[in-house]
Amino acid sequence: MIAGTIVVENVLFLGLGLGTLCISSIFNRDLPVIQTYVLFIGVLFVVFNLVFDILQTCPNPRLRKES
Repeated sequence: MIAGTIVVENVLFLGLGLGTLCISSIFNRDLPVIQTYVLFIGVLFVVFNLVFDILQTCPNPRLRKES
C-alpha cells in the first residue's frame, strides 16, 4: 500500500501528501506516525469495501441473502 500511495502521489500530486510523510517517517523512525498511517489506510480499506458491497447489493437482488 505504501508503494502505491507513493506512485500515485508523485504522478498526480507532485509528491506532497501522506505517502511522502510515511516514507520520511520510516527513514526517521517515527513510529507513531507510521502506526497512524497504517491504521488510517486499513480503516479506509475496510470502509471502502463495505460501501462497495452495500452498493453492489442494491441494484442486484440475487446478491441479497434470503431468509
